[in-house]
Amino acid sequence: MPRSPHALAFSTLSTLIALSTFVVLSALPGCHGRSDPKAPIGAMPDQVARSQWPQVEVEPALAGWIAVERPIVEQGPVMKVSTPVRLLSDGGEYARVQYRYVFYGANGAPLRDQTGWKYARLEPRRPTFFSGNSTDAASDWRLEIQSNR
Repeated sequence: MPRSPHALAFSTLSTLIALSTFVVLSALPGCHGRSDPKAPIGAMPDQVARSQWPQVEVEPALAGWIAVERPIVEQGPVMKVSTPVRLLSDGGEYARVQYRYVFYGANGAPLRDQTGWKYARLEPRRPTFFSGNSTDAASDWRLEIQSNR
């Protein structure tokens, strides 16, 4: 028995809907029951070992303008460090900077309590001593110098 035009159109429409649903579901990889766990993205390892970090770090904008001499370190119940710093500019050109010492324990981790940033005005070619001391027994230190913010 021949099908009516209405039944034929309904059958064709049902087939198109089923085919469209299949195409859409196959395009969504996580939606059709496949187990595909996504691991977190790991950080890239540092190519510069911490032992190669500079003990006195200067921000890039000051790199050609700041000179330091050998620091004076006193080891006792607390560590005391004094670092001679000079501004390499012509007379009349001073710089306002801030600095801080970061002290490390015997295990290499920063001490829990650290002193904050200190502010200094560097006069051209005149030595200035940046000093800091740890709040607890320390075995190592770093000095960070940046423009006054």
